[in-house]
Amino acid sequence: MKALARSLVWWPLLDSEIEQWVASCSTCQLSRPAPPAAPVREWEAPRYPWARIHMDLAGPFRGQMFLVVVDAYSKWVELAVMHSTTSEAIVKVLERLFATHGLPDLIVTDNGPQFTSAPFQMFLAMKGIRHATTAPYHPAANGLAERAVRSAKEALSRLPQSDWHHTLNQYMLAQHTTPCPVTKFSPAELLMGRRLRTPLDRLHPSYAPDTLHDTATRFRTFAPGDLVYAQNYGSNVHWLPGCVLYLTGPYSYRVQLDDGRECRRHINQLRRRVVSEASAQPSQPITTRGGPEHPPTSPLTTQAFEHLATPEPSTAATSPDLFGSSKLSMVPAAASAQTPEILTQDTPAPPPTAAAPVLRRSGRSRRRPPYLEDYACAIRQRGPDHRTNRRERAVFGPEPRMLCCLHWFIAAISPQEGVEWLIGPP
Repeated sequence: MKALARSLVWWPLLDSEIEQWVASCSTCQLSRPAPPAAPVREWEAPRYPWARIHMDLAGPFRGQMFLVVVDAYSKWVELAVMHSTTSEAIVKVLERLFATHGLPDLIVTDNGPQFTSAPFQMFLAMKGIRHATTAPYHPAANGLAERAVRSAKEALSRLPQSDWHHTLNQYMLAQHTTPCPVTKFSPAELLMGRRLRTPLDRLHPSYAPDTLHDTATRFRTFAPGDLVYAQNYGSNVHWLPGCVLYLTGPYSYRVQLDDGRECRRHINQLRRRVVSEASAQPSQPITTRGGPEHPPTSPLTTQAFEHLATPEPSTAATSPDLFGSSKLSMVPAAASAQTPEILTQDTPAPPPTAAAPVLRRSGRSRRRPPYLEDYACAIRQRGPDHRTNRRERAVFGPEPRMLCCLHWFIAAISPQEGVEWLIGPP
């Protein structure tokens, strides 16, 4: 047009005036081709799971309407069959999802009447959730939800339609456990922090996650002199007050009740007893039993029984050993040494005193071998009728079964002098 005008006439600013006249023509503007599309702009990546979700209604598909919800962080898809597409029906589905995954920060939808109604806006305002709508008739702005709708329709068209409940669950399990090509992880791993088990995992029965859940619990312990409640099995009174005397095993204690009786209880049968200062009365020291039938026993610590459960010193329980014979349960020699008085919580316990070394007949001091430095050893005085070629030493190792090795032997002293079992090398 400009070339034709220049061949016939000319005036200053000819080209610019022709361009302006053509550009202002409404007919030319309506018939011109569409401008080039703008470059694709992605949504800002969320910082944590379930922070931004995209929603859209899909259908009718095979006579059903679906609500599609997608998490922008993990690509987790939720499908729900909608018998009604009103705002109240959508709110009920969202309440169920929020009860499982929590509240999101932002919800992205189109401008459908269900999402722009007053009840739906009130529901989001009560939950403190922001609502963002896309441009009308521009579904690409909500592309994550649109792509999820397309994938769901393609997958559901390949599955049997006899039972929609079973079909949807089958599709969602496959979608939640399949790694996404964008994130390289399955939606379940990103949203829930773990892999969901499927029938394919039965190919590896020994599969275990890399990170195990911390199931450690706080361990309760009692020390001699602690006030406790011991479980009672002889009357209607289920708990009796008492005081811990000493440790009889890894998890068992000897307890003296307030009425003077003594009983043995597991740690699960004991409760810690707290006495207020106003109601507390001066307590008397608790003494242990003595005599040939009940030798005195010093309070033992938990460390001494970390790997070995030792029966109570007043009874000699028999149990078969590894060689088929019966033996008496062993008690450390430190338990039969001089017993300090067990004090209550009101009186501080005296400091432990070092035991005097036991001398041999030759006058030399007996020392623990270097290879037994990590063992708890107790040395006892030899009786007059014991054989002189036998070393009397009780050694308690970290495992009770290790005591019955082939190069160790067990010998018994006559019952007239008190039954004692000694362990030592031949």
